[in-house]
Amino acid sequence: MSLWSWSPGQCKAPEQLPFAKPLRLFNESEFPIGTSIKYECRPGYQKRVFSMKCLQNSVWSSIENMCKRKYLCTENSSVSIKHLFRFWNSDTYDLISLYQLIGHSSISCIISDNTVVWDDDPPICETIHCEPPPDIANGDFLSTNREYFPYATVVTYRCNTGHRGEKLYELVGNPSIYCTSEDNRVGTWSDLPPQCIVLNRCTPPDIENAIRISENKSLFFLYETVRFICKPGFVMEGPSNVYCQRQNKWGPELPSCTRACQAPPEIFHGKHSARNKDSFAPGQEVFYSCEPGYELQGAASLRCTPQGDWSPAAPRCEGKSCADFLDQLPNGHVLFPISLQLGAKVSFVCDEG
Repeated sequence: MSLWSWSPGQCKAPEQLPFAKPLRLFNESEFPIGTSIKYECRPGYQKRVFSMKCLQNSVWSSIENMCKRKYLCTENSSVSIKHLFRFWNSDTYDLISLYQLIGHSSISCIISDNTVVWDDDPPICETIHCEPPPDIANGDFLSTNREYFPYATVVTYRCNTGHRGEKLYELVGNPSIYCTSEDNRVGTWSDLPPQCIVLNRCTPPDIENAIRISENKSLFFLYETVRFICKPGFVMEGPSNVYCQRQNKWGPELPSCTRACQAPPEIFHGKHSARNKDSFAPGQEVFYSCEPGYELQGAASLRCTPQGDWSPAAPRCEGKSCADFLDQLPNGHVLFPISLQLGAKVSFVCDEG
């Protein structure tokens, strides 16, 4: 069993024990001489509580053989070990594991050299923890421990102040983030850190599918204006010009660029109502009409969808048909065409004599 030492007058925080866990979780990175930490044996060992003490020479007292295995190895037996430590996540209403299993979830008793032994060491349940939170320019974070960040640890950011405590920066974003996990194994921070922005300045706004055509710089002064245009194939909804407001806000509101429809389909012997436009915003409508002598078959109007196409299908213009008439030509007969649509010709022929 290794002993952990630290600088004179204190002991470094003890390492994770494979056979025991502290009765109280601690975040401290060092402990003064004389401090005692109580442990209890993990599942799989005989239940027992014992203490480990920081000695005068800045090392922890020996704890070898404090925990004895609970499970006796008999031929063909096995043990399945599961961790039961859970934490209620109020945001997702799920049970989230506070610990991850290190090692195999089950071990088996096998025959080896004419005796029976366990085929592996029992696993341990190790606390899920996060890497140190991101640093931010012109600010720092507050935490009870700056080196160790177990699950559910909350860190709070604040901006630097002047020599006399005067406010120099505006904190933009969520001031607090916490350690969580998406897969119950690796710790991640709940959100991006905030920013400390110089007072009365704005960071460049970012609009999807838009191009900023104003000066390219990292900070804009109060009331300074930025102009946007949409990328080809998109149309703008909202103002194209916005200006910097207090607390890193842009006004009156940021525009959006939505996928546009191209010119609607052309049809033979007909036309639509938007002849001089090349792009259309979702929701816009066009109407179709036919040339004289033709009638519209299908929907009279099409609407631009958010996907950038027209719905329903384009109509068509079909020639009108002339009224039928009986073959009543005395002393003659009528030669009819296949159809009586617009442009069809009927011939009249007299009988001989």
